[in-house]
Amino acid sequence: MRTRTTAGLLLATALVLPLTACQDASTTGDPTGSTAPGTSSTGSSAPSAPSAPSATGTSDSGGSSGSASATSSTGAPSSSDGRSLAALSGYADPMVVAVGSRREAATLKGSNTVEFWSNEGSGWTKTGSSTYPGVVPGAKEPVKITGALLQKSDHATFVLTGAFTGDGTGQALAYGRDAKGWSVITAQPDGTLAPSGRGMTELGGAGTELSMTFNDGVLQTKSMWSPKSDAAFAEQTRNPTIRRWTGQGSTLVKVSDNITRAGYILPFDNLDKTPPKWLDTSATSLPDGQWLVVGTAATDDRLVVSAPTAQAKRTFNLPWNDVFSWRILVTDQGKVKEASAPPWAARAAITPLLSKLPANYFTGSPYSPGSAVSSIGGSNQFLLTINDGLVVEVDQVPLMGG
Repeated sequence: MRTRTTAGLLLATALVLPLTACQDASTTGDPTGSTAPGTSSTGSSAPSAPSAPSATGTSDSGGSSGSASATSSTGAPSSSDGRSLAALSGYADPMVVAVGSRREAATLKGSNTVEFWSNEGSGWTKTGSSTYPGVVPGAKEPVKITGALLQKSDHATFVLTGAFTGDGTGQALAYGRDAKGWSVITAQPDGTLAPSGRGMTELGGAGTELSMTFNDGVLQTKSMWSPKSDAAFAEQTRNPTIRRWTGQGSTLVKVSDNITRAGYILPFDNLDKTPPKWLDTSATSLPDGQWLVVGTAATDDRLVVSAPTAQAKRTFNLPWNDVFSWRILVTDQGKVKEASAPPWAARAAITPLLSKLPANYFTGSPYSPGSAVSSIGGSNQFLLTINDGLVVEVDQVPLMGG
């Protein structure tokens, strides 16, 4: 029998309920997509680098005349900055960001143009423009602009948020400036983000994300998974890949993400040496040890398990949560292994029972089961590890005789 040490046993919880009708090894997808053709942006050469970080703020296309709501401990844009640019650009609510001693700003013009401005103390000058796709017909919210100076960046970064796709999978895109001017920021082959030299005119084009937000000089992106993934859009939007970025001149570099990389247990020989017993569901409490059970249902909120015999009188409902550890089956380089998995990934791998997920299911997701994995799941049998009457681990295991 396998034995394991699991931390946090006092926090583990098992739900024992009557059966009811309720129910980095891997390649991950790039944020902001790959560079796509579009309308080129224009701009003058870059001014000198900033001397201090700046504030963030929000501006929308339906706002009243005045400054954007940006604040900073030093060099914050004043209300007069916004008023003067509003009068010059014809856009009621410019997004103004302090970049050292100067100001950089973004405004919208018409339905598909974003303009960029700079003020070094003698007035506003337009430094470039680019395109955005507009919003889908019937969109209820106007396009909004946010902006910030990311840590170690030479220029401000601006984000447009709106209904840029009809299915909700593309709600934000960012613009940055390099030596060629202002343009849409997209993923680069080296894993960074950088101005692409292009704008965007098509709905859902390269560079769109589920969301982009600023926090203390960091840009956070929430992304759909890779186009190679077979996962449903609902699964991807419920569990987006999150990355955080800071600046490096005119590029953005990743500083963290939410990707969980699987750990493995191999082989299953120790199961064969001392096979665990099937759980006797007639027991009045969960006995300590390791017990085999059969999954009878997997729903959105729980895994229902029972004994394999027709005489079973009780079922056990295990919620998808972090109270105990989950492990799922993967076939890696021809060998069946157990892979650690967060609850949401375990749910996807086990639902429906006995079905296998294709190897590319988690491609680009926040879970990486392994680069050589050929299939995932495929068993309705589980090993429960119980300590002090509490479930501390749930392992999907290869099918065994009962």
